[in-house]
Formats: sequence, structure tokens, C-alpha cells
Amino acid sequence: MASQGIDAIAGLPAWAFPAITGAVGLLVFYIGLKIETDWPERLGALLVAASIAGGEFLLGWQNFELGGLKVVPYVIPVVACLVLMMIANVKSR
Repeated sequence: MASQGIDAIAGLPAWAFPAITGAVGLLVFYIGLKIETDWPERLGALLVAASIAGGEFLLGWQNFELGGLKVVPYVIPVVACLVLMMIANVKSR
């Protein structure tokens, strides 16, 4: 139902919104690595995590429940955000 709603609103495939948001997030993250302030890195990491969560939502949460663990779909975006923030922390030193 979510993929049909997005397709009807913008005329794009359902996967386009998480992909565009993820690409913009990675671009903002990369630019944040090149400048001194830390907020672009954090914003980029949050955008990437949100696009992962959006992609999981569109594909179906049940597809990401590995081994019957219902918490896995919630953990994947959090881990991605934390990994990007750790990379940003190491690069900013």
C-alpha cells in the first residue's frame, strides 16, 4: 500500500525516494568530511539511516526479520547511522 501511494503521488517508482534520500545523505556526509564543522556529517548519517528505514518499510519489515528476530529491521538503520558517525568521528581528528 505504501509503494502504491508513493507511486500515485509522484509518478516515480517506490524505491526512488529512499534511493534519492540515501544518495543525498551520502553526498552531505562526504561534504561534511571535507569541512571543519560536524553537523553535515551527522545530518548525512541521519539521512542515510532514514532512507534505509524507508526502504525497509517499502520492501516489508517481515523480509528483514532474520532468524525470527523482529528487532532486526529496527537495528539495521541504527547500526548504519552509528557506523557513519564513528567514521566521521575518526576522520575529524
